[in-house]
Amino acid sequence: MDKKVDVFRNLFKGREDVFARRWYSKTNGKSGYQPVCRNEWDRQLCNKKKYKCTECPNRLFKPLEYEDIYRHL
Repeated sequence: MDKKVDVFRNLFKGREDVFARRWYSKTNGKSGYQPVCRNEWDRQLCNKKKYKCTECPNRLFKPLEYEDIYRHL
């Protein structure tokens, strides 16, 4: 699997300081991509009722790591 991850990384070059995850809403059928935040769903740092993710003062992007690609494949 290490070789597959390496091939994927070489084929799809881009930013490694942030990556997006796909989301889907069953209630309204909308979907899209959003940058992965390390603080998402942390009750002390993430207040989705008060802030949209783009306005959150505690937003901390997660860099792309081996495990993220491994789970994707």
